[in-house]
Amino acid sequence: MKNLTPVIFSMDKNLNIWHGDEPSWLKERLLLFSLTGSRAYGTNRPDSDYDYKGIAISPKEYYFGLKSFDSYHSSEGTDPNITIYDLKKFFNLALSANPSIIELLYMNPFHYAVLEPPAKLLVENRKLFLSKKCYKSFVGYANSQLHRIKTREGKPNHGKGDTKRLERIKRYGYETKNALHLVRILKMGIEALETGSITVDRTGIDAKELVEILYGKYKIDELIEYSEDLFERAEKALLKTSLPDSPDFKAVDLLLQAITKACLE
Repeated sequence: MKNLTPVIFSMDKNLNIWHGDEPSWLKERLLLFSLTGSRAYGTNRPDSDYDYKGIAISPKEYYFGLKSFDSYHSSEGTDPNITIYDLKKFFNLALSANPSIIELLYMNPFHYAVLEPPAKLLVENRKLFLSKKCYKSFVGYANSQLHRIKTREGKPNHGKGDTKRLERIKRYGYETKNALHLVRILKMGIEALETGSITVDRTGIDAKELVEILYGKYKIDELIEYSEDLFERAEKALLKTSLPDSPDFKAVDLLLQAITKACLE
């Protein structure tokens, strides 16, 4: 793993979108900060919220003292919605091919608001994290969306009272936002298995179809039948994929060490 120049952190990352409840050091120690959610997928409506995720490196004393940092999540219902992961936490989640985590390494370059040299190195080595584990994680996420469609359950932290969600269920007979994510995540998982890469920004690919799904393109039986075809495609892609059974943990560990060293020197 090549050596990195020690990172010099500055205070130019305020971005004017923070809520004031984050750790005082967090903004200046961002390594990566990106637009995410529907606006990154190309499926947003004009009134869609803004979502951001990022990776930060804790101050040196957090590595040698009693303090610890795992992640930061802005309060529920805030706009923008911001989530920041500790560097090591991000690596561990990415190794399991968590769809909402690993996508940070495959964003449209224009959606990165912060991309420090260590994060650029991370993005350059993103294929280290892709493996056959993508099948289990992406299909598992899709199954959770399908379950919510069939049972009309909301997200665990959203409950059953979200107004827009209830309006969609009343109008279309099921939560079409779950259907959008069901199809999106299956297609991205198939792409990962077939090509060894992921396209997060679906503009010009299937974003138009995904938006049409949100607005009730399919009746629920049609949607379930469509998803069954995609689940079958994913299974076939797993059998043919050239991805390794699991990530190269040694290479990933060396990458984490190089980035951490550069950030703490």
